[in-house]
Amino acid sequence: GQQEESENSGAFYVTWPHEIIDNPVIHRELTRQSDQSQPVAPPADGEPDLFSAASAAVPCQGVDGHRLASPLETRVCNWLYLAQLAHAYQRALPVEELVLADFYIPDGSIYIDCWDADIPAGELAAKLHRRELYARLKLRHIEINAADSERLDEVLGRRLLSFGIRC
Repeated sequence: GQQEESENSGAFYVTWPHEIIDNPVIHRELTRQSDQSQPVAPPADGEPDLFSAASAAVPCQGVDGHRLASPLETRVCNWLYLAQLAHAYQRALPVEELVLADFYIPDGSIYIDCWDADIPAGELAAKLHRRELYARLKLRHIEINAADSERLDEVLGRRLLSFGIRC
């Protein structure tokens, strides 16, 4: 690969030779990261087992092993991992009550929250409460919206750069 620098975000990225698209390992990993969950094959007798663990809803999983609640969180987690940024998932804010940020980057003390398009009312209230805490405690934080998911290099890269973190 060849390292380049984005004119838009200042982030570094790698270009690869065209032949890499034929590599089966690359295909497998890209499919795994693409938010496309593979359906579980039904049992041979055709009757689904409603009580099996395989039938239960499986959360998303990041390439670093984090079990995440949404495809947006998965994209952000994978982006942080591939940018080689140490990060925590569901990190408690430094307050007496238990309030969890979606992500925390120790290098720079930056909290990240993901705002999916359809947020249930209870979760929305919790996110708004976190937003107030960030402001009141003067904590560094970044909000990633569902619309940002396709341009994380630009959005997350630029916001981290504003806090002095170059990826």
